[in-house]
Amino acid sequence: MEKTLNAIKALSDRHRVRALLALPGQELCLCNLQDLLGLVPSSVSRHMSILQEAGFVVSRKKGKWTYFSLAPLEGDDPSRSLLRWLLASLEDDPSTLADREIVRQLKKKDSERCN
Repeated sequence: MEKTLNAIKALSDRHRVRALLALPGQELCLCNLQDLLGLVPSSVSRHMSILQEAGFVVSRKKGKWTYFSLAPLEGDDPSRSLLRWLLASLEDDPSTLADREIVRQLKKKDSERCN
């Protein structure tokens, strides 16, 4: 039960949900997420750590940059079920679509910054 409650708590913040919804099919650098969410790097790092602890995202380091992607969606783990539900429920939400367009523009503009 504790694992499920922690996963639900991780989804209780709008910034964390927005970050998750921006990740399907791509990997984003912390700086991209910072620009999308309009938060300072330490806040974005904290949000992403919470999502990682809940099993929603994975990260990798490349030099001084940290990249985040969704954890695999397969499996019966509570976090996987919640993540599949969240992605399906908000896939066509206007806010989700707007954020994905912002990320597309950020990645196009900042392709050199995170590499």
